Amino acid sequence: MSIYSFGLGINGELGQGDTCESLDLPKKIQFFSDINKKVKKISCGSYHTVFITDDEELYLTGIGQDPKTGSTLFALDSTLSKSTSSPLSLSKNGASSGVVDNKGARIPHSLSTRSLLKPSNSQEERQLQGALDEFHEVVKTNGPPSGGSTPPLSSGGGSGSGTPTTPPPLTVSMTQQNIEYVKPRTIPTHIPLSFIDRNHPANKIKQVSLGNYHIVILTEGGNVWSWGTNTYGQLGIGSTTHSNHPKMVELKCVKSIATGVKHTAAINEWGELYMWGINEQGELGLGDTNNRLSPTRVSRLKSEFMQRNFLRQLNVLNNVYYKSFMSIATPSDPAITQQLLFLSNQGSGSGSDKSGSADKGAGTLSASGGGGGGLSSSRDLNSTASSGNLSPVVGPTPITTGGSSHSTPNLMSGSGTIRSRSTSMATIRGFLGLNAMANTSIEDNVSVTEEEVIGIFSDIRSLIKSTQILLSKLDQRIDTYDPEIQILGDIFLEESVLSSYRCYIPFSDNYNSACMTLFNVKRRSEKVATLLKECEKRSQTYGVKLDSDIVHSIDLKSLLLSPLQNIPRIFMMLGELSMSTSPKHKDIELLNQSAGKFQVLFERINQNFQFVEAIEILNCSSNEYGNPQVMGGSLKQLVEKLTHHNISDPYFVNVFLLTFRNFSKPLELLDLLIEKYEKYPVARGRVVNVLSNWIINYFYDFENDPIQTIIDPPDHHPEQLSQKLEKFLQNSITDKLLNSAKAPYEAQRKKDFSTRYNAISVIIPTVVTPPTISLLDFSPIDICQTLTILNHLYYAKIDRRELLNQRWTKKKAPNIQASTDHFNRVSQLVVTEIVQCKNSKSRATVIAHFLAIAQGCFELNNFTGVAAIIYGLNNATVSKLKKTWSKLSKDSFNTYEYLEKIVTPMKNYISLRHIMATVQPPCTPFIGTYLKDLTFIEDGNPPQIGGLINFYKQRKISEVIFQIQQFQQVLYTNITPNITIRDYLLAAPLLEEKKAQSMASGYE
Repeated sequence: MSIYSFGLGINGELGQGDTCESLDLPKKIQFFSDINKKVKKISCGSYHTVFITDDEELYLTGIGQDPKTGSTLFALDSTLSKSTSSPLSLSKNGASSGVVDNKGARIPHSLSTRSLLKPSNSQEERQLQGALDEFHEVVKTNGPPSGGSTPPLSSGGGSGSGTPTTPPPLTVSMTQQNIEYVKPRTIPTHIPLSFIDRNHPANKIKQVSLGNYHIVILTEGGNVWSWGTNTYGQLGIGSTTHSNHPKMVELKCVKSIATGVKHTAAINEWGELYMWGINEQGELGLGDTNNRLSPTRVSRLKSEFMQRNFLRQLNVLNNVYYKSFMSIATPSDPAITQQLLFLSNQGSGSGSDKSGSADKGAGTLSASGGGGGGLSSSRDLNSTASSGNLSPVVGPTPITTGGSSHSTPNLMSGSGTIRSRSTSMATIRGFLGLNAMANTSIEDNVSVTEEEVIGIFSDIRSLIKSTQILLSKLDQRIDTYDPEIQILGDIFLEESVLSSYRCYIPFSDNYNSACMTLFNVKRRSEKVATLLKECEKRSQTYGVKLDSDIVHSIDLKSLLLSPLQNIPRIFMMLGELSMSTSPKHKDIELLNQSAGKFQVLFERINQNFQFVEAIEILNCSSNEYGNPQVMGGSLKQLVEKLTHHNISDPYFVNVFLLTFRNFSKPLELLDLLIEKYEKYPVARGRVVNVLSNWIINYFYDFENDPIQTIIDPPDHHPEQLSQKLEKFLQNSITDKLLNSAKAPYEAQRKKDFSTRYNAISVIIPTVVTPPTISLLDFSPIDICQTLTILNHLYYAKIDRRELLNQRWTKKKAPNIQASTDHFNRVSQLVVTEIVQCKNSKSRATVIAHFLAIAQGCFELNNFTGVAAIIYGLNNATVSKLKKTWSKLSKDSFNTYEYLEKIVTPMKNYISLRHIMATVQPPCTPFIGTYLKDLTFIEDGNPPQIGGLINFYKQRKISEVIFQIQQFQQVLYTNITPNITIRDYLLAAPLLEEKKAQSMASGYE
């Protein structure tokens, strides 16, 4: 395969080895034949040509440097002179393009400027303009052009048998115009792609595009890189800084790119067009003439792209997840299927026509995917294609779904609103009068039944159909849409659209049970859990985009949540269209009516959840069980949910009151609560409930207790907060409702600090002189019970405020520090007791004694004590005593190995976490696991996402703190400490680490 070029070549863009004035016949580029490489992709710019070879290498030819900015596309070439990295020294008039000097000879573009040339007659001016309008073209053929042989190469391009000639020196001086410039690259120059990982398939070059002086590269993974001149933001990096080195554009999942002279375009996988760069003539299509420094989406109608992406999400649910689940599902009970079909036919009055009777009436079983129906229990939806295929979505593979099916009926009545999943198969058989002991047995702990799969993915095909109906009508209207004279609101009022969207009601009714079914199936079946991971990987190839930035993975829970977000999305879109439409436009009334219809639908769906407003569901995600939870919002939106008169969510209230100081101030919150109380009488009861909860459980905002003094939060003003609250509560004389908040406030004021906070009420004994004893004189049971009581005291004394904002790393968590010091003390005491023994037999006896104590701690759920003892035994000073360890009994060594595997930090304490998650209090957990979790949550989640408070982060922090508090509240009441042992554990002298190592090294 040979490469030919022709056209204007004064800037070296033809790659022929010279700056020929023009080439009117195709001429072979000998360079690639000489290096024995094939070119598979070519792109031409104004003054450059780029070649991509079959071994994924990039070659560039053309002008060496932008004469105006000094930027270059050749900066990655290691042979480039350092002088080219700095801007050129130009005259005050600047530099631009031109091709004629004062003697009439052609000058390379890099040496000329409009302002410097100043033609003296119209002929020169015409020559200049004509040169600016010329273009060059490079073509790729399988041989020489017809009608003649390949034209001979010029002297600058090398010969057919020799190697390409070395380019001339890069910089020369142009004294006539006082410009230092870079000579054009007339031979293709290799541009190393060291800025990307060439070994990864996703980093292969998919497309290259050239502008005037900027280059854009698209990789197979959908990432975009650019470099060159950036005067108008054409690089898309958020600034106008020129870059001689590649910069990644903040745009993902890109499918195609294109460049203009000074602007760039990109289309992503879900069909959205993004533009950036110069916009002086409105060339970006954004409705104005402002330049864009970063990718900006161009939208005909915002909802159209949203709906297309949503349709792709539904198709992923249908074609990836549903079909995969059905492929491993246990078949339905044939006896039940036959009986249900018989009952269905009897109820419809048509026993002969079984296929038709299943679709009649609201009270009959439905196997249809249309309207409000659910999925059929057929294993392959492709069998339904005879009733009409749905249009595929652009993606790696065609996506089709059927319109209806009359295969095995599912266990759903009417439109699929009523579904039985909690009833066992045996109960269903008994209800239908069938033998409970059938030949078909279902292994619930191994697989998933077809009924469960249908329950999880119910109504998906109906959702797909409703979305396609809306999109088809929008497409027909938008192709010729004129916003000045035409309307859109009537589309959303058509009965075909409204009736198809009613399928969202049964979907929302079934959502929670579907998520619980998914949770139970995944928990009991490793096969299902593995299948879910495989489906998530396959989903990535469909270019699906989720609404929330918080959701990073295309998992099944997130995809099941997306239909619930679609109705409020349409409702909000109609509201935005209504607000942007002139009040005199004939479409305004239709848009308002449409918004009212979808508002009713949203309110019906919201009966199953408790969202205050439509935007809230767009900022939510699902928890472990699939329940939608608020993920973010403004402070006013969160306070609105906190005090809404129709919504009671105690968990949300507790999370908010525990963490709101991370994103607000107590004074600010009190002002918002007072404002809500005064302006909205219907919400007064909820406001008072929130105030009472705040006063009873978080009174430290209204006073200066010892912990608050140490923590010293910057926004803590207890006097001002108390005065404002007391002034507000003075109205309780006339407003009896406020008495329910005033009474607890006055009661808290009368209480002492020590009765309110564990950090103050829990007392750690102080020992001045430790008793002179040997731990070998006491039984392991006495010691482990005493150690457990002591460890739990330190654990219970930790205040929840110390766990926020990583205060333990800032020396503002005294009780966490005290607990950590005690843990380290116990570990060092183990080392001291062992090393002080003079012979190996005595040391082995002490080790066995501590292992018995650790075993007792484990049985008492004292995981702090277990970890402290095992970590002491794993200390290098003790672990290297090989002779001592060899004298341990087999039972003692087995105990050590068992407990060591439990408390090992490998895999993020996976064994210890599993036990702590299943144990019942009383318990003393290992606090290190919780502190590690809090650190990851704080560091791994930004405080805000998209300008909204990241409430997901606050919820995750609260979950950890609530777990800690759960074990703080339950005390060990069935065991008593030994005072002598307790004092010894608290005050026994310890060997320093270096001294212990010195003593141990002399033993063995």
